Amino acid sequence: MHAEPAYLFRHALIRDAAYQLQLPGDRARLHALALHAIEGLFGGRPASPPALESMATDPIERHPTDLLAEELASHAWVAGAASGEPEMRAVHELYLRRGAEVADLLYRFEASIESWKRLAAIASGVERGAALRRAALASHARGRYTESEPLLAEALRIFREFRHRRLEGVALKDLAGSVRESGDYARAERLCEEALAIHRELGDRDAEGLALRNLAILYKEELRHGDAEKACLESIRIQQETRNPRYEALALKSLANVLADSGRRNEAESIYARALAAARASRNRPHEGAILGHLANLLVATGRFASAERLFEDALAIMREVGDRRFEGVVLGNLANCLAQQGRRDPAERLYMEALAIHREVGNAASEGHTLSLLGMLYRRTSRFEEAEATLKDALAIHRRYRNGPMLGLTLDSLGSVYFDTGRLDSCEKAYLESLAICRESRNVRGEGNVLGNLAQLHARRGSHEEAEAAHRAALQVLRTVSDDAKLGRHLCEFARYLVERGRFEEAAPIWSEGATIEGRSGGSADFEALCDGVRQALLSAGRPMFEGLER
Repeated sequence: MHAEPAYLFRHALIRDAAYQLQLPGDRARLHALALHAIEGLFGGRPASPPALESMATDPIERHPTDLLAEELASHAWVAGAASGEPEMRAVHELYLRRGAEVADLLYRFEASIESWKRLAAIASGVERGAALRRAALASHARGRYTESEPLLAEALRIFREFRHRRLEGVALKDLAGSVRESGDYARAERLCEEALAIHRELGDRDAEGLALRNLAILYKEELRHGDAEKACLESIRIQQETRNPRYEALALKSLANVLADSGRRNEAESIYARALAAARASRNRPHEGAILGHLANLLVATGRFASAERLFEDALAIMREVGDRRFEGVVLGNLANCLAQQGRRDPAERLYMEALAIHREVGNAASEGHTLSLLGMLYRRTSRFEEAEATLKDALAIHRRYRNGPMLGLTLDSLGSVYFDTGRLDSCEKAYLESLAICRESRNVRGEGNVLGNLAQLHARRGSHEEAEAAHRAALQVLRTVSDDAKLGRHLCEFARYLVERGRFEEAAPIWSEGATIEGRSGGSADFEALCDGVRQALLSAGRPMFEGLER
């Protein structure tokens, strides 16, 4: 060992030995002296924030000692809080609380979780429940849902024990959010409705607006778009009435998501712009990043891939800045989907893998299942059928466990297509029919249309042309009811190809023209280019003139 490190090591060892030789009372006085000296250098002791159970929403007023809050809490603990000395116990709680609040403000969620848990360990009654709730919220913000749910359940038990109805309603709302993220939509809806009833009973308008927005998210996941839109509009009205731009941004984002999901994309885009303005007005970086991510998804759906990529990168930068691992994983998966739709499959696969790693790290099972489904589809498009089948089956297990009907139907449809590609037509039919039943049961009209189109191709391959044509026409009829340009355009072109292969060129031409026009509006994709090549080849083989737009 070199001389200087050896000296420093001996110095540290002797210093620690000297410290340990102090009598407990002397040691406590040393820490009290250090506490008072630091406070004197940093502007004195800060004021106590409002009681946790008051549910004050304004950020705490910053103080120079906030930089050293954790250290000051440790000094107060040894100076007397550990032995129950009242003054030092109060000082210890003060700095633990301020350290937790500041960690939340700076998005240092790991430090926040630890501080709130330590505060809960020494608090009692409703204050203990409130500290546990804040630890749960920090866990949720970090994406650690498996940890946030039991913390919220314990907080809820405490609020009920002490008959604190307002905090009971708030905890129910928060618990519904954590349960929803784990994919258990039915239980989440029950919890949300309980919370909403309490907020209305107490006349708590802000909390009522938030509960309505949470309920709208659940309705959207269950494809109850009318109910979701109504709940969003009511939530927005409440937040405008209470002049709360932070919560208004959330409700506007949810409304835009509902509109985008139901095919009303122009309306959705303008609402996203309003949501973004409200998030920036309230200086809420996590919400700003989330809105950018959702707007990017809308641009992907309308074929504006370059603009979407830029927004995804902006959203990722914000999520990494604020430490939101959960939404970072979601955005990575959506960016991967954007690249996959452009045929950039290698970088898409890498991003899917990154997203999966994050989903598993934070316990976001619903997004893990979603990403596995998309990755399985990518494997299928690259003819890696064994990997596609295994990945889709892994996704199915997650969707079944959480009763996620829309994703279950989509994944069964994709698995059926793998069976179709590998010639296992009986297994293909079984998967398609199960998918169709689930889509109808969960009112997934888009999924129903997609499966009907795939069934049409299965019937055609078996030579059952009456059934094939009927399924094609049923798919188009269903898709026209949901204003889904992307899927409608694709199925029009698929039907036109079927008619071309049957030699019905005059019927095929206008159907192809309509479908290609819709695809053009949506920006097209690598899959559409492959479809064009197939129709081109069929027309050339038959000696027929090219349809409009197919000329090279």
